[in-house]
Amino acid sequence: MTSNATIGGGTSAFFDRARMDMNALRRAAEKTQQRLSTGERLERSSDNPVAASRLRSLARSDRLAEVDKRNADRVSDDLSIAASALQNMADDLTRARELALWASNDTISSEQRAIIGNELQQLHTSLLANANARSSTGHATFGGQTGGPAYVTDASGAAIYAGTPASGTSHLGDRQTVERGLTGPE
Repeated sequence: MTSNATIGGGTSAFFDRARMDMNALRRAAEKTQQRLSTGERLERSSDNPVAASRLRSLARSDRLAEVDKRNADRVSDDLSIAASALQNMADDLTRARELALWASNDTISSEQRAIIGNELQQLHTSLLANANARSSTGHATFGGQTGGPAYVTDASGAAIYAGTPASGTSHLGDRQTVERGLTGPE
């Protein structure tokens, strides 16, 4: 009777071991199938700690690159706004010079001088508006780091710089920075 129990016990252990091996093979096949269907080789960091660490590093680099790209795009937009405002100001100054030359002519009438005066006042208003142009973030383009306007007018109507002395920098990655713009005095 003991030899029969030993044989039966050995057979049962053999089948139990075979069933466990088959279950392990099935789990491995399912895991491989899942990796094939998702295209991912790593499900958990413990699958390959070195690769998981590298993936985290690459993901961080991607996030930083995206921030750098947004900063570069913002600076590019701000510099485009500044270039446009400067071009408008150059055009206004050219027109003001033309008007001043015309007004210096002794042959023009008082009515013409009044028209020239009105247009010069409009050019002054346009120059002030362009000097107070706003960046893509809403700050004064030529105001440095101030939150308010770059220029204000005093009681006599003269424009006075109200910004800060420096415009500040934006980080573009790899320890690169760029000036965000120009201050009014610059």
